[in-house]
Amino acid sequence: ALPILVDQMTVGRRWLQKTFGPENYSQPKVGWHIDPFGASALTPQLFPLLGYEAFFHNRIPDPLKTEMKSNRSLEFWWQSVTGQNQTRLITHVLDSHYSSPKLHAGQSVSSQAEALAAEVKRRSAWYRTPHVMVPFGGDFAFRNASQDFQDMSVIAEYVNGNNSGNFSGMTLRYSTLSEYMDSMQSWQRARAGSHLPTVSDGGAFMPYVACTCGETCDDGNVPCGDADAFWSGYYVSKPAQKLLSAELQSKLRSAEVARAQLAMNSMQDRARGQAGIDSVLLAARNVSALYMHHDGITGTSFDYCTIFDHDCNAYGDYSAQLSAAAASSQQAAGQLLGASATEAAAAVAALQREGDSVEVLVQNSLGWSQRLLRLGPLTGVHGGAVFQAK
Repeated sequence: ALPILVDQMTVGRRWLQKTFGPENYSQPKVGWHIDPFGASALTPQLFPLLGYEAFFHNRIPDPLKTEMKSNRSLEFWWQSVTGQNQTRLITHVLDSHYSSPKLHAGQSVSSQAEALAAEVKRRSAWYRTPHVMVPFGGDFAFRNASQDFQDMSVIAEYVNGNNSGNFSGMTLRYSTLSEYMDSMQSWQRARAGSHLPTVSDGGAFMPYVACTCGETCDDGNVPCGDADAFWSGYYVSKPAQKLLSAELQSKLRSAEVARAQLAMNSMQDRARGQAGIDSVLLAARNVSALYMHHDGITGTSFDYCTIFDHDCNAYGDYSAQLSAAAASSQQAAGQLLGASATEAAAAVAALQREGDSVEVLVQNSLGWSQRLLRLGPLTGVHGGAVFQAK
């Protein structure tokens, strides 16, 4: 949902500003979404509006990735198909998942350099420019980062110091995503008739299809399963926890609207008195953003895990944090509106007693009209009511 994305961006960018200081803060321009299970067609519309110029993705349906390799279309302009103003986003799909190429420890530097150069040359056939991005790292990698970089630097020096065989015309260097995109696009612009393909037919890379039958995933260890290995079950998995997330969003949104109205009404004295509420809302946004992790909202996290030095209950921890954040958001909204939690509960109870009359203010905080359905007793009409909120 768009409000959740806005919360994530707000939390992340405020953290960057606070950590590096306003004078060193630069708005992110490159999106790195290499583990979510697919990507919506809204991506090329929303991310440019958020200031992004490039987008890196990985988990697209494997049969499609194979096809894109064969026609060298792993890099393309992803164009929006909705909205008043068409936007587009230069996109790169990782060719071989997001981990470093397999190099065998204990082999000589020359052997590892030969293996890496051969792999880079193999991947280069899938691209339209001589620039090839090879990820360096992986899940739970760099536990000894200084040693990892030292080993890779030795291999790179060996490759760059030779200009024969697989090493001919090859230069290895460390690069940021922005540097890679700049180099790739500069090469394209310098050559007439060279251009990237465009995806504009509503292309949504969903659902994610893990692998085709008979193959293995790129790390060579995970079996692909059946040919119809669609990753779609997570849309409905762990519904109780997904409901908790929705409830948190509803209550957090109410509190944020109340807080914004307080500031707009120039009630500075009261606003200063509610300064502690800002930290409550920020904490709730943090929880909401945390749960949007690709193994959170999807329900694909382990219930119990032993990745760290102690056992952890990921599912239970998510649920506890979501419930606590929803409760604190509801309490904050009540305080901002001048009502205690007890008064709010009494108002809800009054709605449930036939014959009582309670004034209910319904506000549409969105930028467009919506049609709402309210179930239950409302103004004496049992069963529900439909009304327009503008």
